[in-house]
This record gives sequence, C-alpha cells and structure tokens, in this order.
Amino acid sequence: MKISRATIENFKKFAPPGVELDFKNKATGDVADRYLILGDNASGKTTILQAIALTLSLAQRKIPDIRHFGWTGWAPERYFVHGDPVVELTVEFEDDEIAATQEAARRWWDLVSPTSHESFREPGDSRVVTLRLEGARVRTTGSARELYQFRGRSYVAASLRNDAKLRALFSRLPGVFWYDQFRNIALSGAREPPERDASEPAPPNEMGVRFETAVERLDRILKIWHRNREQRGPHPERDYLGELEALYRTAFPGRSFAGLETLFDGPTPADDRFVLKDGGRTYTLSEMSAGEQSVFPVLFEFVRQQIHRSVVLIDEIDLNLHPPLAQTVLGLLPRLGEDNQFLFTTHARAVSTLVSPHTIHRLPEGRPCL
Repeated sequence: MKISRATIENFKKFAPPGVELDFKNKATGDVADRYLILGDNASGKTTILQAIALTLSLAQRKIPDIRHFGWTGWAPERYFVHGDPVVELTVEFEDDEIAATQEAARRWWDLVSPTSHESFREPGDSRVVTLRLEGARVRTTGSARELYQFRGRSYVAASLRNDAKLRALFSRLPGVFWYDQFRNIALSGAREPPERDASEPAPPNEMGVRFETAVERLDRILKIWHRNREQRGPHPERDYLGELEALYRTAFPGRSFAGLETLFDGPTPADDRFVLKDGGRTYTLSEMSAGEQSVFPVLFEFVRQQIHRSVVLIDEIDLNLHPPLAQTVLGLLPRLGEDNQFLFTTHARAVSTLVSPHTIHRLPEGRPCL
C-alpha cells in the first residue's frame, strides 16, 4: 500500500484551500518509496503526517474514533475548532495485498460467523482507492467494499486468540505506522499490540506510560527472545533478536547485544536484565543515549510487528542524531521491511541533501531554519 497523493484542508493550520502533496517521483512518475517533507519550524510538517496517520488509522480500524488517536500531543477537543477537517488520500494497492486482505477477512469470518447475525462483507479488489476523511467520518469514493481493503491487519488481530497461524499473514498485509517527534523507548507511536483486538479502543493514556514501565516491557520481550534463542537456537523462520541486532549494529557501529546480566544472586529470572555493549562496557536500555532512544523503537517495532507493504511516517527523522548518524539512519530505511513507503520530515540539510530533489516537498511557511 502506498499513497500517491494527499490533500489536507481545515486540518489544524491548513485553512482553505489547504495543501496538496504529490508523492510521486517527479522524474519517473512512479510512487516514491521514500519521500521527504521539508520545512522550517512551524511550517506544518507534523500536521501533514498527523492527517495521513489519522485518516488511515480510522480506515484500518486501528482506532475507533479521533479521541483514541495516539499521536503524542494530539488534542481531540480542538479537532473541529476551525470547522470540519477534510483529508483526501489516493491509495494504491498491490494484487497480493488485496488477496491477503480478502483471505484474512474470510478466515476471520469463519471464526465469528457462527455467532454473528450480519452478512459477510468481502473487501474490495480496487488497485487505486480514494479515501476521504470528512470531519470524524472516513469513507471511500468508490464502492463500500473498498473501505474493507484497509482492514486486513485488524481482521488478523481480532482472530489471533483463536488461530495463531494467522500471524503469518501480517507480512502480506498493509497498514499505517508512525513515529512522532517525542519518540523514545517509553513513547513509541507505532504501537499496535497484536494481542489486542484492533476493534477495541486503546486506553486513552497508552502513549503516556511511565518510562520505567515501558523499559520493563521492552526488557521483558528482549529477554524472552534471548532465552528462546539460547534454548533452541535461532528460529528457522524468524530470528527476531538476530534481525534486531543486525539493524542496531548498522545504525550504531561498534555496539552490540551483550545478553543478560545478573542483578543479584537471586533465584528467579527476574533478577537479570538485558544489556547492550559499547566496546568493553555494558549498559541497560534505560541508559541508552537520546539518539539511541529515538532509533531503537523504530527498529524494534519493525521486527516485532512484521511491518511490510505499509505506509510508515517518521517525524523529524534526525531527532537527537548528529548529521552522520542521521544520514546512516536514512540509508537504513530500505532495509526496514519489504515494499514499505516512508514519508518523513526534517528541517536539516544533512538529511535533505541525501534525498533526490524529485522526492521532496518543500513547505513554504514557518520560522526560517533552513
């Protein structure tokens, strides 16, 4: 799934006639896999990503309504302050994404149909769909079946408790994932826990979990991956820890995973923690640098959630990174999943100079910093 065009009107700062973005490569005419939204401070970069993320999240049923949109700093009570926002996206699908979504819908229906009084609604098969957010309601301009083309991951998430084998479909199903400008290991905008039915509302304060709780959650998962690998060797299909470490070492040369470190001479597994290594010294997740904390959640979620064929939004891609490392992270994007579309923002020349001018949209307003 990729976005080829977006128009945004009455959404926060974008008064009529709003703003239009074409996400095609200006030289080739193809939809760009990587597209930079370049602008000064307060030019509207974050607002554009929010509009796209909100529209796709509602279509995907990742959230039930605008109140549950999990972008840090989102203020739903001000959503209609300038009138009804309108966002229109032109979205393109691949044939295999369509087939995988239809399969996910049928297998979900097989599980719920014995107790359902509704009829089955098969997702559409349109290669190009125009998706519109009008106020708080999302719809497509074509047949009603087109809206269900966005819900493949939600079908699987709602079925996992009854059929864990459906997890294998995630790699073929499109979605939307975002990483906001406040990301660290405690605040990651790409959360979509597969264990929870995606039709259920997320807790309103999910993005505001305490730092310690988030570190404990991440530490717990990494320890599980490490112990599984120690007990039975790398998984023949998915070596999650190996994938994550390879990406991490590419982003931060000279650093690696050191495994588990015993805290006390206690009898329980809870008495250890996952540690990383920088040269001859080890450190914990909570001791990561600010730059590591801005990058690690992105790498972790790509491995954990099998993010492929999706629209991935990254606000301020160079967040807390010095120029050479920001450039390294930019070069790492093609290695994150398969056939994803990355829409990202920056105001830094260190990033913009490495992006083709044919895949940059320059916003005109804001306080000059470029």
